[in-house]
Amino acid sequence: MSYWRRKKRVFIQPVHEKKARNTPIIKRFPKHSGAPEGDEAGDTTIKVMTLNAAHGRKNGRHQILQRTSSIISNLDDIASVFNRETPHVVALQEADGPSAWSGNFCHVEYLALRSRYAFAIRGEHARGIRLSYGTALLSSLDIADPMSVRFPMTLTTPPKGFVACTVAWPGKSRLNVDVVSVHLDFSRRSIRKRQVEHIVSVMESSKNPIIMMGDFNCEWNSRDPSLRMLAEKLNLDAYKPEADDMMSFPRLGRRLDWILISPNLEFSSYRVFQDAVSDHLGIVTEIGIASETADNRETKDSDDRFRPSWSIDDMPENDPFQGAAAG
Repeated sequence: MSYWRRKKRVFIQPVHEKKARNTPIIKRFPKHSGAPEGDEAGDTTIKVMTLNAAHGRKNGRHQILQRTSSIISNLDDIASVFNRETPHVVALQEADGPSAWSGNFCHVEYLALRSRYAFAIRGEHARGIRLSYGTALLSSLDIADPMSVRFPMTLTTPPKGFVACTVAWPGKSRLNVDVVSVHLDFSRRSIRKRQVEHIVSVMESSKNPIIMMGDFNCEWNSRDPSLRMLAEKLNLDAYKPEADDMMSFPRLGRRLDWILISPNLEFSSYRVFQDAVSDHLGIVTEIGIASETADNRETKDSDDRFRPSWSIDDMPENDPFQGAAAG
């Protein structure tokens, strides 16, 4: 398909199976003193957030119809929310790499730099000529075992997938947690069901508690069983799944965005924030360790200390996006 922009034709190539990456794109940035890391005595909670970033278009018209300066301003608004809420980990969906339709720069890296995150993990589930987007994770905590998984292609809808990594609980080096950012298909529940089965096949072998976040494009009590099936098969809990006052997609008045957690964790707080930085509303929650789990951890003589399984030296000294707003 093709689009017109500023009297200039931009070709967006259909994405083929062989062209998309299943290896995450990882960037590491200098840690900032203001970034939330947890104290050495051990925080009681980890704070996480999920947001569909809408390719940087906010809740306005399609991103290809917006100027680069508008895209940057929209991303700055998202970053200001991150800086205000200070989550340890952020899950993003519709998160762009360098793409012709949204300014030709990496939105994920831009948000990481503007929000003082040390790590950015980007899954490139859709890739074409001058096109790259998918899910992502931003983390101020050290990460290990990052991965990107792209769901099998469908004939009618854009590619989707998820990214995941392991983080150490703030201040508790012997408590590891797997965090996941997911985006499911928007069009058909049969496709979502297959995508859920794919997630389960990858994540069911995890030995760590799981925090799974994202745009699931379905509700708990709808005729679509995808979300309930995912929670059941991975033994995950949702926060007040039948509540009718947690709408996250204002256009349709539906709750499409969720955070699911393992039963050895517990929600300490849960909030849908009302900042209009996307066509979705974001969710921020603080998650604690269930009391029984905490007791077991204190008595266990364990050597499962968090050890990142890789290292990366990509530490930019300067902000690569300086002056980008001129576009």
